[in-house]
Amino acid sequence: MIALMRSSYRAPWLLALTLAAMLGVALVPAAGAASSSPVAKVPARLGGAESFRLLQQADSSYRAKNWTGAAERYARLSANDSTNGHVWQNQAWCMYQLERFSEASSFFQRAVALGGGRPGQSPASSNAYNAACCEARAGHRDPALAWLQRSLDMGYAPRSGIADDADLASLRSDPRFAGLAHPGVATAAGRDAGWRSDLDYLVSEIQRLHAVYRTEPLPPGFDAAVASLRADLPRLNDGDVAVRLQGLLARLGDGHSGVRMMGSRVGFHTLPLKTFLFPEGLRVFSAPAAYAKLTGRNVVGLGGQPLPVLLERLRPYVSRDNDMGVAWSAPRFLSSIEVLHALGCVADSSGVDVETEDSSGQRETVHVVPSAHAAAPHMDKLTAQEGVAEVPLYLRHVDNIFWSEPLENGHVMYVQFNQVMDKPEERLAAFALRLRDQLAQGGVTDVIVDVRHNNGGNAMVLDEFVRTLTAFDAMHPGRHLYAITGRATFSAAQVFINRVEAGTNAVFVGEPSSSRPDFVGEDTEVRLPFSELVTTVSSRRHFIDGWDTRAWIAPTVSAAPTAADYFAGRDAALEAVLELVREGAKVPQ
Repeated sequence: MIALMRSSYRAPWLLALTLAAMLGVALVPAAGAASSSPVAKVPARLGGAESFRLLQQADSSYRAKNWTGAAERYARLSANDSTNGHVWQNQAWCMYQLERFSEASSFFQRAVALGGGRPGQSPASSNAYNAACCEARAGHRDPALAWLQRSLDMGYAPRSGIADDADLASLRSDPRFAGLAHPGVATAAGRDAGWRSDLDYLVSEIQRLHAVYRTEPLPPGFDAAVASLRADLPRLNDGDVAVRLQGLLARLGDGHSGVRMMGSRVGFHTLPLKTFLFPEGLRVFSAPAAYAKLTGRNVVGLGGQPLPVLLERLRPYVSRDNDMGVAWSAPRFLSSIEVLHALGCVADSSGVDVETEDSSGQRETVHVVPSAHAAAPHMDKLTAQEGVAEVPLYLRHVDNIFWSEPLENGHVMYVQFNQVMDKPEERLAAFALRLRDQLAQGGVTDVIVDVRHNNGGNAMVLDEFVRTLTAFDAMHPGRHLYAITGRATFSAAQVFINRVEAGTNAVFVGEPSSSRPDFVGEDTEVRLPFSELVTTVSSRRHFIDGWDTRAWIAPTVSAAPTAADYFAGRDAALEAVLELVREGAKVPQ
């Protein structure tokens, strides 16, 4: 309704565009814009090959920031074929750079009507926001506010930056703008009122952004939990409120919605022990000098509470796609003093009694003092023991985003893929092409891709890497591909193994992944106005086909990490793969 209620300012163009797209009719610029267009006359309709060449030229000019040249070419293309959202979107950006804001807004609106540009470019909601910015720059206040409202209705995510956006400066004196840019800020004085406004704002943003709950009712029990938290606010400290908010977000049933326990009015505290939940128990694998004697010992209790009881109490607070998410996240949550307070383990932030047990069953209790921190306690990756003579291959370069090493006299290529992102010095696509060249030279019979440490990133950078692995698997009969997965294989890494599973005959080894094949993701930030607490809301569906109901991709060859293997410097998963390689076996899928 907002687009139609904008009087006749641009709405006729949206209707015309829709009809043109349906009928295959080309649109030409509006009469009011024709005199200022970079192209005075629209040429005859382009042939298919000619339009393709022109698009390449336009995109090249755009990348070179030749805004006038790109605009001229995009104008010819959009006049020739009005159905390409990429053309309208880039044409809009050219007009923006040339400070021709009314035209830019018109073109952004056309991109909105077509759903946006190419994958990885701005979605329709961002194009609607850009239209609002252009209208504001052009001095059109009412259309700017209408498009801003529409962008929010469409799920525009970076809401916290609206108030400070220079393009919208002309709107700041309008009370309607304040309502869009600063909703939920407490006007009444007082801490409880501030938290209530944050709670209301968070719920409204969940209903605006969440991939499921922007169209469906909130999950059972959610409204009651909100009401309970609202009533309890006066007796809770700020840390308690943050943990209760985490519990609310965990009710949404996905692994990306949660609270980032980082700098805000809430003072967070973290234990300096790094632990991993092995089958043998919660084992300390790294500790500072003051607590070095705890390394290698099992944590059997915290604050007088037995670990099994704590793990069960913890479950309602853990955001997850499946139960591997609990195994992965539990060490992080149990290192938080604020979480331990909610679980009844500590009375304040001064520390906690940690009860540990050695391999002989001898127990000892040590009081561990937390550190205050301004950053979120990240998901600690399993790292190598300090001072060991030989570090197992899978723990040697955990912080290296992607790398490879030949094994078995060059017949096996081991590739460790630790984050779905580019390096500052090399793009993932360039690494994939180098790897492809190596594999094409012959001699490599088996490729092992290890994603046990990979908790995601940007799935848009995966294409070339997936093509390399698919080509190796498809074009070389008798050669084998293995994927080693684990509890930290999550988010964009799940997208990666989905594509590997669908496009190759890969053998999966290790542990199940901690995302579902069909999952709700994208940790879209929602910064709460009063507390400045950063929360995240899952705003996008990552579906294979919408029918995959599996909890995870399970390994064909199960090889979970154990404390015995870790402290002995062994890697059961890689050993299992190399045993299969040496036997010449291929596990059926």
